[in-house]
Amino acid sequence: MKAGFFYGIIAFIAAALIVVSQSFFIVDATEYAVVTQFGEFQQSYTTPGLKTKIPFIQTAIKFDNRLQRFDVPPANFITLDKKNLVIDAYARYRITDPLLFLQNLLDLTEAGPKVGDIVTSELNKEVARDNQTDIISETREQVMERVTLASQQIAATSGEAGRGLGIEIVDVRIKRADFPATIATSVFDRMNAERRRVANQERAEGERTKLEIQSGADRDVAEILANAEREALEIRGAAEGQSIQIFAEALQQDPEFYTFLRSLEAYQKLLNNNDTIVLDSEAALFRFLATARGE
Repeated sequence: MKAGFFYGIIAFIAAALIVVSQSFFIVDATEYAVVTQFGEFQQSYTTPGLKTKIPFIQTAIKFDNRLQRFDVPPANFITLDKKNLVIDAYARYRITDPLLFLQNLLDLTEAGPKVGDIVTSELNKEVARDNQTDIISETREQVMERVTLASQQIAATSGEAGRGLGIEIVDVRIKRADFPATIATSVFDRMNAERRRVANQERAEGERTKLEIQSGADRDVAEILANAEREALEIRGAAEGQSIQIFAEALQQDPEFYTFLRSLEAYQKLLNNNDTIVLDSEAALFRFLATARGE
């Protein structure tokens, strides 16, 4: 009897725990929750905390309320002149109304493609505003800048479309905007030609500047050399004039002594132990030597 009562208490506690666990659930700060009863909506929760529901009858469905990302498949978009432009983009969105989200999209797996459809539709409207020739005439950086600016407007308009589904598209980004392969070669050739034109212009400007600098430097060098040569000639001429004047003054003061000094200098340069000189005995060179011997 006591054993049966004990087992009964255990069974009651277990059942109570199951009922309690089915009656309460926790909504995390990163979640929204919707309570349904036999598939019918009963209550939605957008704030975190401990929530209640009828056990075994009601079901709590939770959704991630954080920012989600969906990569939109690359697609061809028709321009105003009926040409193609390939754009690869992605969108970021989040759930704003869990009930609408459950009724229209069920889960995130279904939400991603729907977001892609909305963004693709808005991109198509934006690209259709321009001719392909107008886009080709721009640089690649200008195309990306303009499409990125347009994507901000797309995020706003597609966000409006998403609110009816219980989501908000908060951002659209362009990963790649390219021309189709059929015209890519011609576009790249045009871009290369433009780059070559700019490069040739820069080279021509550089060559012109180089010639200007070089000619200026050559002119300065020629002017400096001419001035230096002129000054050197002036200095040399003045020095030679002073030298002649000094020689003349020395000669006037004592011509005989000057002649003697000049002869000694000649002896020093002409005569040494290894030299043999044959001259007439009456030569003027030996006049002072003959005098020194007493002849």
